[in-house]
Amino acid sequence: MNKKRVLVIGLDGATFELLQPWMDEGALPAFRALIERGARAVLRSTIPPLTPPAWVSSVTGVNPGKHGIFDFTKGREHYRAEPVHSGDWRAEPIWLRLGREGFRVGVMNFPLTYPPLPVNGFLLSGMLTPSRARDFFHPPELAERVGPSLSGAGLRLDEKNLHYGRRRAFLRDLARTTERQTELAIRLVRMFDVDVLQIVYDGLDRLQHYFWRFLDEADASVADAQAIRRYYQRLDRSLATLMSHLAPDGYVLVYSDHGFGPLRWRIHVEELLVEWGLLTWREAPEPRSSREWMEALAYKLGVGTLLKRWLPTSLKNVLPPAPLTPYTHIDWHHTKAFFASMSNQSIRLNLRGREPQGIVEPGREYESIRQRIIDGLMALEDPVTHQPLIQRVYRREDLYHGPHVQRADDLIISAAPGVYLVGGRSERTISGREERWGWSGTHRADGLFILAGPGVKYAHQLEPARIEDVAPTILYLMGVPVPDYMDGAVLLDAFQPEFVRAHPVIERSEPLLPGPTIPGEYEAEKTELLSRLRNLGYIE
Repeated sequence: MNKKRVLVIGLDGATFELLQPWMDEGALPAFRALIERGARAVLRSTIPPLTPPAWVSSVTGVNPGKHGIFDFTKGREHYRAEPVHSGDWRAEPIWLRLGREGFRVGVMNFPLTYPPLPVNGFLLSGMLTPSRARDFFHPPELAERVGPSLSGAGLRLDEKNLHYGRRRAFLRDLARTTERQTELAIRLVRMFDVDVLQIVYDGLDRLQHYFWRFLDEADASVADAQAIRRYYQRLDRSLATLMSHLAPDGYVLVYSDHGFGPLRWRIHVEELLVEWGLLTWREAPEPRSSREWMEALAYKLGVGTLLKRWLPTSLKNVLPPAPLTPYTHIDWHHTKAFFASMSNQSIRLNLRGREPQGIVEPGREYESIRQRIIDGLMALEDPVTHQPLIQRVYRREDLYHGPHVQRADDLIISAAPGVYLVGGRSERTISGREERWGWSGTHRADGLFILAGPGVKYAHQLEPARIEDVAPTILYLMGVPVPDYMDGAVLLDAFQPEFVRAHPVIERSEPLLPGPTIPGEYEAEKTELLSRLRNLGYIE
């Protein structure tokens, strides 16, 4: 197969539900042209459809039981929540494999790649990069080569504008950040002459979480009601720019880690566990810290982002960081099960011998409590339609397979579309979405996949694919053998039959290769990263 440049664009949370009608209206010409000369499919995400496991599955070709990334955080077996990082990957991304085959690779803004992975080319780390980090480039000297205007915090969104309800500030920051990311991608590809560029735009996910409500609200302002559509149009322009500069005659692959849709109901799962006699509360949480009060005031005055990005570190550290200690509301001596993670929609049992203060006996009691929780959740009904609120509750060993299944939580809940599990105290066990400035949109399983280039069928609709299929398909585009440990498969139906006959899939038998060893820890940044996840609504 002749070498062709491959442009891979990740759109966090993109969905055909919005893309298709806006393409039909002519509002997204680049997307429409790409689909007309290529193949498309619904891309099924991981369960749950969550950013970390889904993105990592897409570039490793394996399920979370093999790559070991289940959530934004880890450490729950010790009643802790620590942010995951690139050193937690237990399977290598295809970028390293492509590098060994002699291809130069560029990676930009891919989640969970800090500290930066040593690719053959360049890498600019993405989500969960500490805001004060100066070592988020590979190679390290790249930061000096691109200059101060396109490096540092200016390439990443300030999520706290959303947390404090500053919608206009967030939209301005989103537009500016997207333009900078696109501009830098073009510059870096020219500098490194890469064969494969993978860039992720993650602002769409944030936007849809908080602005989805305005799609249907009759009294919404024009700016709010049009925010998501206008950002899809901005992404359409970025797509056109990147294609013209980087892959005019090569392959273009666009995919999302999951889809999106409206949030209708919240299940207060900890109240259910209390009701079922499985969880006992402790004292009220600690009051808000001085740092949090000062930060809230800065954002209310409209200078929060400015201070975050340009205030010297010495002044930022005058006030101590706000502590973020999860599970302080739980009495462990009288708790048998707890809501392990809002982002992962999972429940964990307080198992003796695993958790520090575990009281659930392994074996019969463990299985009995798991079944009791499954039965209770599956009995929940929509207060209006009386339809089930939960599609399925998975035991971890039934959902995942591989050497790292034991790192997963005990039960993973797949709720009905528009239903989300939350923790904390509430007067109700089931409530509508928050009326204050909170989430109005949430993840759905069905993302999108679009591929165009030499040998790809025109205007072709594929059967639904899996997120694990992305990695082997990219390897196929580059003529690289696909290892047999991958759970995904090459999406051969996207290609013309004569092309497949001329370029058969090459499979290679080999063991699962671990991710690279990433030295060092970043204890000082953990509180900041957890705070950012809370600002985004992923942890409580």
